[in-house]
Amino acid sequence: CATSSYALLLAEKQNYLFRNKRHMKGKRVLFPGCNFPSFYPKTTRALVRLWEEKTGMGVLYDCCGKPVAELGMEEKEKQILSGLEERLKKAGVQEVVTLCPICYYYVRERLSVPVTSIYKELDSLGIGKRIEGEVPLFLPCPDRKEERWKEALEPFFAEVPRTLTQVQCCGLGGCASVKEPELAREMALQIGALAGGTVYTYCASCAGNLSRNGVQVRHCLPELLGIQEEPDTAGSWKNRAITKWN
Repeated sequence: CATSSYALLLAEKQNYLFRNKRHMKGKRVLFPGCNFPSFYPKTTRALVRLWEEKTGMGVLYDCCGKPVAELGMEEKEKQILSGLEERLKKAGVQEVVTLCPICYYYVRERLSVPVTSIYKELDSLGIGKRIEGEVPLFLPCPDRKEERWKEALEPFFAEVPRTLTQVQCCGLGGCASVKEPELAREMALQIGALAGGTVYTYCASCAGNLSRNGVQVRHCLPELLGIQEEPDTAGSWKNRAITKWN
């Protein structure tokens, strides 16, 4: 992807405009990433409150750096990661708990501290409603090989989910939604057709792109917390911006 085509992305992500480190505290920090707060602001706020109440620990609103890394900007990628590492070290953070599988797989071998999934944390805390029925579950690209996040979610499913693997991507990856929007839309619609109804996923980026293309989607995290929230595709940028002043 040519960087000139992504001026807005770079303006926001190179030195993340909406970074908020004021609420970092404790040895383990919640790391929502960019897209979950964008599409699920209500769930984000509820989870941050719950995390503080149950663990006494805080949150870091920041970008993991993957959007810039995907543009091949290696030096800028290193700067973003070193900045993130420095912020965590300065705050005394010893573990990062991610809401996003994209963030998880990108930073887990690039940071010096352990990185874990929110679903493991909820399970260990005994928090989370069961998802009833045999749901059609779409696995995001980063989790396709190792399925670590899918495994972490298994205790919350009443029945083994029907995994939708016939389509490789929701249509958002590889800059397809910008460079090849019709192809990206076709991939999203294929997922909806395979599900035969509402699609479940645990990636906010996938949920947002599916919703934009008219596919009914449920993100597992709001479901587990008992929060009725559709992905807010219209207000995503505003929602992300608000995290700077939360």
